[in-house]
Amino acid sequence: MPVRQENTSHTFVRQKTYYTALFVLNSTLSDRKYPDILIGELFKKQDFSPSEKAAINELVYGILRHRTRLDYIIEHASTAVVSGVEPNILNILRICTYQAVFTESSLSGIINNAVALSAREEKFSGFVKRTVEAIIRNKDAVVFDKKKSQVEYISVYHSHPAWIVEKWLREFGNINEVEALCGTNNVVPPLLIRINPLKTSREALQKALLETGFASSPAVFSPFGLVMDRKEGIFRTEAFREGLFEV
Repeated sequence: MPVRQENTSHTFVRQKTYYTALFVLNSTLSDRKYPDILIGELFKKQDFSPSEKAAINELVYGILRHRTRLDYIIEHASTAVVSGVEPNILNILRICTYQAVFTESSLSGIINNAVALSAREEKFSGFVKRTVEAIIRNKDAVVFDKKKSQVEYISVYHSHPAWIVEKWLREFGNINEVEALCGTNNVVPPLLIRINPLKTSREALQKALLETGFASSPAVFSPFGLVMDRKEGIFRTEAFREGLFEV
């Protein structure tokens, strides 16, 4: 299969995005900090474009939602054992695996990100590059064995704790319903907000929110509604504090 070549014109900007996502993941998973608060503080202190903010949010929250599945792929597509990998290195692998599985990132770009993110970890940089190459090469061959254990399959593939899957299976009694519930539970529902027409217009609010990293589209059935692409952190925006919209 031909490898898509990476356009390097914005490499520095993208690496800044990935470094930020890595910092948030490390702080969240190792230091037990809240990702929405961390991201909000970083966006206030540093100059990120709307697209960079959106990319950081997608990486952080996407990896947190699909972490069990990503770890399974890392272990089964490479020789890495997740429990034995240093946390910072593991989060680098998660970022690259998320890119490979859930985004349209070029293969060369993913490998370049792996090299850049692990550059400060000299003794691990070769391991990271080899592991990411193996993940890219073998990710489509990873088998999620549904027949062996349906509970384990749903828990891993949909990144839900096994005890929750077992609890729902006892309550609903139908494995297909439980799987559908877990799958839906990992889909981010759209947030619909209503503008305050006494203070702003829909177009003005849409532009203001986009500048702070919140993309949206006009609601179909309401001239005062906006459908947000995401909701994490929106209630900490200046627009919300000023009463420009409500939920």
